[in-house]
Amino acid sequence: MEIIAPIIFFVILGTLTAVILTVASTKLAVHEDEKLKALKDALPGANCGGCGYSGCEGYAVALNENPGVSVQLCSPGGAAVASRLAELLGVASGSAVKRVAVVACRGCVTKDTSGGFKAAERTYDTYGTGGAGAGAGTSAGASAGAGASAS
Repeated sequence: MEIIAPIIFFVILGTLTAVILTVASTKLAVHEDEKLKALKDALPGANCGGCGYSGCEGYAVALNENPGVSVQLCSPGGAAVASRLAELLGVASGSAVKRVAVVACRGCVTKDTSGGFKAAERTYDTYGTGGAGAGAGTSAGASAGAGASAS
């Protein structure tokens, strides 16, 4: 008989907690905009930032909140994504041009006369050695040299 009272107490406590949590989850639920979800699903999910926004979700939020944002900004998606976004938003898609980024650093790639790219002459600069060997011109090198001649 002594064990029945704690069992009943915990069953009542568990039931009461379940009811409170169910009511709280219903009252505090966050409802997501279905249009925003459809826009996010239409984007490729590359999160490259090529559109000028923080990623695909940022671009979808901008499209949903600001009707002036162009549907043609998604470079990885190209015309297919632009037409799908235009369909969801009820606007004209226009013509989307798929763009590809070309990363060129100084000394690696140059434009040739035909408009293409070619490997450039590589140049290397070294700093701090002065041609005198390691440690030359530094206080560590100078003190090591002085200690070696003194012994």
